[in-house]
Amino acid sequence: MMKKSILAFLLLTSSAAALAAPQVITVSRFEVGKDKWAFNREEVMLTCRPGNALYVINPR
Repeated sequence: MMKKSILAFLLLTSSAAALAAPQVITVSRFEVGKDKWAFNREEVMLTCRPGNALYVINPR
């Protein structure tokens, strides 16, 4: 019984951590518009941070 409780607790905490992970999206220059694009790459990956801030993962 104790092993099942520990296993259930570990599964619950790992699934909660996965749901709380920041979402990563890929944005291309064609979606935003070539004249408004601020990066050298054609595509960048963005993640949302606390305070409604966007963080660029691979800007080069």
